[in-house]
Amino acid sequence: MNIEKLVKINTYLVSGLIYVLVFPHISVIYKLSFLFLFIVTLYRDFFRDLYIPRIFLNIAAVILIVFMAVRTNINDIVTPVLETLLLLLSLKLLEYKKFRDYMQIYLLITLIFAGYSILSISMVFLIYLILFIFLLNFSIILLTYYNEDNRVQLTKKQLQTIITKSVVIPVLSIPLTALLFLFLPRTNYPLLNIMPGQSKGKTGFSDNVSLGEVSSIQENNQTVFRVSMEKIGGEVYFRGITFNMFDGKSWKNTIPENIKSKKTFPPAKTVSYTVYLEPTYDTYLFTVDVPYRVDLGQNRLNYYPYFHRDLTVTTSLPITQKIKYDGVSILTDRYEDDTPVGYFLLLPPDLSKNVLNYAKKFKDSDDYKTADNIVKELFKLEYSLADLPTGENQLEKFLFVKKRGNCEYFATAMAVMLRINNIPSRVVGGYKTSTYNDVGKYYLVKEKDAHLWVEAYINGKWVRFDPTPPIRTQVIQTIERPSKLKLLYDTINYYYNVFILNYDFSKQMALYKTVGSKISSIRKIDIDKQKITIYLIYIVVILTVVSVLALIYRYMTESYEKRLVRLLIKQLKKAGVEKRDNEGFEESVMKIEDLYQRDRFLKVVRDVESYIYGKRKMDKVEFEKLKKELSGII
Repeated sequence: MNIEKLVKINTYLVSGLIYVLVFPHISVIYKLSFLFLFIVTLYRDFFRDLYIPRIFLNIAAVILIVFMAVRTNINDIVTPVLETLLLLLSLKLLEYKKFRDYMQIYLLITLIFAGYSILSISMVFLIYLILFIFLLNFSIILLTYYNEDNRVQLTKKQLQTIITKSVVIPVLSIPLTALLFLFLPRTNYPLLNIMPGQSKGKTGFSDNVSLGEVSSIQENNQTVFRVSMEKIGGEVYFRGITFNMFDGKSWKNTIPENIKSKKTFPPAKTVSYTVYLEPTYDTYLFTVDVPYRVDLGQNRLNYYPYFHRDLTVTTSLPITQKIKYDGVSILTDRYEDDTPVGYFLLLPPDLSKNVLNYAKKFKDSDDYKTADNIVKELFKLEYSLADLPTGENQLEKFLFVKKRGNCEYFATAMAVMLRINNIPSRVVGGYKTSTYNDVGKYYLVKEKDAHLWVEAYINGKWVRFDPTPPIRTQVIQTIERPSKLKLLYDTINYYYNVFILNYDFSKQMALYKTVGSKISSIRKIDIDKQKITIYLIYIVVILTVVSVLALIYRYMTESYEKRLVRLLIKQLKKAGVEKRDNEGFEESVMKIEDLYQRDRFLKVVRDVESYIYGKRKMDKVEFEKLKKELSGII
């Protein structure tokens, strides 16, 4: 195969792979723009020549960089840079390419890959990293041949040799990387933290939630977090955020932070767990049921935790990387609290009279019965993620017209009707799931598990009520039921995260102590010095014999062309010329000042090149002839 064609194919392969890697993290316009330019370039390079003046491409690149500078802000640094680099790569591919252009293309690909590593480090990243190292090595070797002579024709055997050598470096780097990971000094202090947050959260929850908003979240199958804990019966509630103020369309939290409250937890079963949270670019930590304690460990230095009066936990900074934290929670649906209840009785000023009259029908002899009556009535309505009430008076449309909705409609309806009946209430946002991985012993929580429920303040206790019909679970599971293969992949990803996130400074120090104690115990063993000396002599002799046999084997199996190349380099040194790696043999020979020697060297070099780059194969007779000729020059 022609080296130039091979370089082109490999360049497009690597560019396509980097596009697939960053695809989920870039906006639609950049996805489509790159794809369009990529197809145009393929058509131009392999089917029909299309001339595009380089000056236009350079102007487009400058415009892209200026636009990136305008878009970039402290809350969103990586994404604009990544999108700009991707389009710059597509523009570079459009140019007529020489060696320097190919090197610039691979530099852009490396920068894109580095940018992606800030956004996500997972099993997928690890697989791509190994593949990327291999392809980069392969590309550099190809470009070396290309720089020597872009007309070179590589045989199948030569291509196999290049691929084999390209694999060697990644294979050798894996154990070295593992050793560096284990023993390179780690620190609990954040030396590099350039990601204060993004302009929008990756999870479905923010400081406010609007009616109809959660349905779009529930269509997303992305993993939010995994919780390592014992399996408990039924579905598990993961608390994230609470809302007290409803304006008719959306919920938000308006309670001042300076209001204190005293909480009393009833004697109930506690559960300990560890949460492995994906980057959310928000500040909320998710906890099981009623949280009692949360410990971020070494992550406290990056994300200082705040435990709020409503039993939600937030961090001092948006979570921009995978983090792990431990928690202890009480498995209960209620707890005592003396928070002022006035904030939880407020109603929208333009609330429909139909809703007011309807809510009063469920008033009973005590608040528990009233709440139960509302739940039973709401269970009669239809749970759906589509065709939801929109526009004005959404709550009224949900109750009397559409009679269908998803969790935020049911939670909103109950909270409002409780308040109409003078029962303080609030809406809680989080996740609810029963998806448990029995192999890894953890709960898998995805965006589709996003959920809202209600807490009512009855007899001095906050009591959980979930007015969403139980059919919700079946509907959510139909979005994408995890197959056995996907669960197996997620288990591998989970253990990968556990190993990476759990290996902190304390674990490293424990490893050091273990290794140190093993070495100390070896030193204490009684050693027969004479036997050790004999064994060392045996080892040295065996290694020497093996090395000599390996050299002989290498010489016997080495091609005549390679032998002659080694002799040629040696003879050039004698003539006072050091061949550089980026030089061809003819370039090196032209440095010889003695014209007679130069002509003789050139004759041999051209004969050798005719075998290396041509289709002829050197035999022993020709090898001995050229060897004699080469040796006789000096």
